[in-house]
Amino acid sequence: MGNLMKYGIGAVVVVGAIGGGALWYVNDQADKIAAELLDDAKQFVAENMDGATLNYSNYSSNGFARSVTLADVSITHDNGSSIKMDSITVAGNDAAISITDITNINIIDDRGQILGQIGGLDIVNLAIPQYDMMLMLMDENALINELSNTLFVDEISVTDLRFDVDGESLTINSLAIKDVKNASAGVDLKGLAFDGYAGVFSIAEFSVDRIDIIPLLMEDEDAIARDMLGMSEMTLKGAVVDFADIGFNLAHLSLDDVSRDGGLITAANIQMEGLIMGIEQIVGPDLAPMMIMLDINDVDVSGSTAYEISLAKGTVSGSVGFGVKGMGEIDIKSAFAGLTKDAYEDLLANAATLEPEDIIEDYGLGLDSLSIDYKDDSLADTLIDLYSGGNRAGMADEVNAMILFYGMMSQQAELASAIAPAVGDFIRGGNQFSLAVKAKQTLSQDVLARALEVGNLQDIVSITASGS
Repeated sequence: MGNLMKYGIGAVVVVGAIGGGALWYVNDQADKIAAELLDDAKQFVAENMDGATLNYSNYSSNGFARSVTLADVSITHDNGSSIKMDSITVAGNDAAISITDITNINIIDDRGQILGQIGGLDIVNLAIPQYDMMLMLMDENALINELSNTLFVDEISVTDLRFDVDGESLTINSLAIKDVKNASAGVDLKGLAFDGYAGVFSIAEFSVDRIDIIPLLMEDEDAIARDMLGMSEMTLKGAVVDFADIGFNLAHLSLDDVSRDGGLITAANIQMEGLIMGIEQIVGPDLAPMMIMLDINDVDVSGSTAYEISLAKGTVSGSVGFGVKGMGEIDIKSAFAGLTKDAYEDLLANAATLEPEDIIEDYGLGLDSLSIDYKDDSLADTLIDLYSGGNRAGMADEVNAMILFYGMMSQQAELASAIAPAVGDFIRGGNQFSLAVKAKQTLSQDVLARALEVGNLQDIVSITASGS
């Protein structure tokens, strides 16, 4: 496979040179120029690709388009492995090459077995390299490293890709890699399926506006987490994973509303729908039987998360939503105030090394507001009935009294009286519970700790709650 990959890269470079290097403008010279370039291409392959040969049955040229079309093309290694295609058209000018209408590509190993097939391949406006590509071909690693930084191409599209190697198969209905530049690219993928000894994996659709390649090549997990690979919009639909140690279905995952200031992500929104996993993967083998008794055999999760760093508002805010079918939905929103211009500029200066969880503590921000909302599906009803023995009203009165007592003992009676009735109403109804905290002054850790110590928490926060 190594040779095949090398010759595949070489094939693109060789045929690209045909279009990009031809200084032809009139049709009566085009055939002559094309013939000379094709002879040079054959010689280049023979001398620089370990004895491989370039062959084709015939060709036609167009001087006005500066293009040449080859039929029945093959690059064959002396061990018998080869790449064959029905046709290929190459067009170019002084700046870029387009290699299009590449049809019915077959990749064949040294035993004559077809390892892979590609129905169609197009490469549109590949920038002509400014370095010596012939020398680069001698070192495959150098070629890949150089291309990752200097490859510029409008679009690479692949249709009907099928590989079958040693019992493992890969298929892709369509793949478009767009706007390739500065080691990044946009991607549109449909119908990916992998089937191997370890398990199966498939994706119905995947699209991303831009993805940085270097952090992936370097496996830099910190850089990936900090910058989300440069993405501003991403959508994943219909993912299925079934391996020995993990299996799940995912209906939808998206990233949007991303904004950046220099190297700092100042806002982002992530949505997830229909993540389905077996219950044992979530709670483990000990708790799984209990969940199954509650008629929960798998976990169907949906959720969202978003955050914003705003100098204009002087806040860092975020939200997390999490819902499980049969268990209910919980939404948590919070805002921290006190973000100054100096702190924000320091954030920008240290964005490359900053850990997100340190922002609140390191920059002295304090809690401004917090809200928690829970809506039950059926789990709360089931558990309340179980623990109350069917006497919900009695359990509600008992818990209500307990909250009021501890509130009085901790000198927080005012806050306890706001919470206790809502908890009681929730126990009776089992439908919904909401809690909202609003700071009367910015709540730094020191202020909050002091308030809890002296018992005047109600002087610095207000609490509202409801239940049903």
